[in-house]
Amino acid sequence: MNMLNDLLNFLIQSPTALYLTVGVLGLCVGSFLNVVIYRTPKMMEKEWRQEWHAECQLLAGSQQIVIDEEKLSLSQPASTCPKCKTPIRWYQNIPIISWLVLRGKCASCQNPISIRYPFVELLTAVCSLTVVAIYGPTLQMVFGVLLTWVLITLTFIDFDTQLLPDRFTLTLAAMGLGINSFHLYTTASAAIWGYIIGFLCLWIVYYLFKIVTGKEGMGYGDFKLLAALGAWMGPLMLPLIILLSSVVGAIIGIILLKIRKENVPFAFGPYIAIAGWIAFLWGEQIMKECAMTFILGLTGGIGSGKSAASQWFETQGITVVDADIVAREIVEKGQPALQQIKDVFGDWVLLSNGELDRRALREHIFKDPLARQQLESITHPAIRTEIIQQLQAATSPYVILVSPLLFETNQHELTQRSLLIDTSEDMQILRASQRDGQSIEQIQKIIAAQMPRHEKQKLADNIVLNDGHIDHLYAKLESLHQQYLKQAQQ
Repeated sequence: MNMLNDLLNFLIQSPTALYLTVGVLGLCVGSFLNVVIYRTPKMMEKEWRQEWHAECQLLAGSQQIVIDEEKLSLSQPASTCPKCKTPIRWYQNIPIISWLVLRGKCASCQNPISIRYPFVELLTAVCSLTVVAIYGPTLQMVFGVLLTWVLITLTFIDFDTQLLPDRFTLTLAAMGLGINSFHLYTTASAAIWGYIIGFLCLWIVYYLFKIVTGKEGMGYGDFKLLAALGAWMGPLMLPLIILLSSVVGAIIGIILLKIRKENVPFAFGPYIAIAGWIAFLWGEQIMKECAMTFILGLTGGIGSGKSAASQWFETQGITVVDADIVAREIVEKGQPALQQIKDVFGDWVLLSNGELDRRALREHIFKDPLARQQLESITHPAIRTEIIQQLQAATSPYVILVSPLLFETNQHELTQRSLLIDTSEDMQILRASQRDGQSIEQIQKIIAAQMPRHEKQKLADNIVLNDGHIDHLYAKLESLHQQYLKQAQQ
């Protein structure tokens, strides 16, 4: 266990090692997925034949029906050339490299080896690295990579056979419901409703199409796959997945029609899988660009006047979603995130009443950067999920997301514009010490842990310098408020 923790800590601290590890692992898993894609349908067919023979044997009474089939699993028999049956050696099965060295041909009979094998290996590695780039060294990344591998498997199996095996779709759904019981990507209730709505929305379309035409427009596997994606991402992402799958299906369908020169039935599952993966990584940004609600990100360092600015906007009837409040709510007693923090750091993070000892934990993470990363990997996903839900529920002309870590945690990706309340470090220390009674040393540590002022200034769309009287701040905000009202109407 200590060796595993040391390895995880090393990968967290070394992005290069993390990318190399995931890249190599992706290539190796891609090689294994080729086996899964090829053998799973054959294993299913064998199981169906055995079930059919068993039924026949029951009907035949005393008559014995002999079934003589070679044992088939993901590990047996060993891989061989489909033409000459020569066993494939380990050095002939190195991802991509072996295919290139062999020039895409069998070493024994020179039978061509499909380019799809190295393509799946490369695709798996690239997609896995993309997940790492989006989520970083977090638990979200780990499960995101697993989701990616399963979706690749389902895409190629359905493309080849028009089958979406229950062993993958139902497992994927169970995994989504399980991990979201800890609010990893969405809330537990959203995961449950995502599963239910994901299944029913396609089932209703299927049933209505069957009533009107007398034909089955899609298979039950499509319902189960969309339900599984709903369990991972919640119901609000389902319309985007359906829309994206239609667009992806239209593009790929036109290409295949031109290649095949004939109109043949096609599987819809691959397009749902591709669309689901896109929505999983970039769905929030896509929905933000298409959203009707104008979202303003408000940020600033400690003592900058950020809270005063957000309170002024609230007096103007603008809904304010405060990330600090959300951060406190998700670690309240009984919340999944609090249990995760206790499991990682130990019982000392809890007070005698079972609540989080915020002061002790804050002092600990300021001393230990690795501990801070571990804490953020637990809290940031849960905070982001709750923030999105509150932003989507807002009804004011525009809505404000207030966050001291707007840029550090990429929460600015949820907004259309960003406003920085800025002031000098001396003023920050003065205000924070008067307000909170903290020592200068503590305040300086907090300032040092936040993004430097000059970097925030480069990223912000609007900057308000708050170094004077509070009325001067309000006057500047009034001018910006009128601008935001106009932008929200566009």
